[in-house]
Amino acid sequence: MRPRAVVQKRRRVRRFQWGTRLSLAYTRSPGWFAIVVAGAVLVGVALLDARLGYPPGLRLLSLLPIWLAARLAGFRIGIVIAGLATVWRIHTDYRVLHAIQAEDVWFNAFLYFTLYAGIVAFVAQIERTLQRVNRLAKHDPLTGLLNRRALFEFGFHAIEKTERLGRPLTLVLFDCDRFKEINDRYGHRTGDELLKLAARVLERDARTTDVVARWGGDEFVAILAGADRLQAKSFVARVHEAFERESHLLGFPTAFTSGMAELGLDGANVTELLETADRAMYRRKAAKRSLPADLLAGHS
Repeated sequence: MRPRAVVQKRRRVRRFQWGTRLSLAYTRSPGWFAIVVAGAVLVGVALLDARLGYPPGLRLLSLLPIWLAARLAGFRIGIVIAGLATVWRIHTDYRVLHAIQAEDVWFNAFLYFTLYAGIVAFVAQIERTLQRVNRLAKHDPLTGLLNRRALFEFGFHAIEKTERLGRPLTLVLFDCDRFKEINDRYGHRTGDELLKLAARVLERDARTTDVVARWGGDEFVAILAGADRLQAKSFVARVHEAFERESHLLGFPTAFTSGMAELGLDGANVTELLETADRAMYRRKAAKRSLPADLLAGHS
């Protein structure tokens, strides 16, 4: 690889690593992340305001950190930043309007805070609504997992990241054995409980970097970023064991049949990986049907 290409790749990796760190910081503590980011923006606006001699037109910039806080962390954190912005407005009014009575400054502060609080409430409400709509659009209503549409979106990003870092990725397709038989015999409520159990088992054993989705019916998909086929087998074994054990405790013993596909070896995108994993899963299903009943437990 040419030196220029090496430098460009290192820059892309470095930018990705910084983006990942910021994303993790926001995921772990959105409140503190919002306070730090919005506070830094507020300080920057305040310094610029003082540098330019407190021009009235610059006061509109105070809305930026308030919007950021409400957008990133909701109403409470937004109110905190709104309070800090109001304190700064009191300070600037005393500096600029020193000849006016203090009562006027405090009245202006009350108006500022009322305006800021209204903006925070509005932005926070809009954000909650958008989050609900986004969740409904991307999540399966029964299990709470990502749906088929979101699987392709998140899977595309997962593949893009792993390729950028030169790491492996494995897709695993799971199918519940005898699900139609159980659903027809014991009813849809029992079938729903079994699907919820399958989703809980997959989510519990998956890492935060993995993508877990309901593919449709009784089929589920796990995209394991950073895992090759050998590492994925360990995850699959844990999931098989847990689902078989907990479905037995539920009173409707069943098991998973799964197929896997590794990025690069079995496909270059989500669609190709799914096709390969699907073929592997149905080969295993056919092999299980040909086994005697007393050997099925060892080949689930």
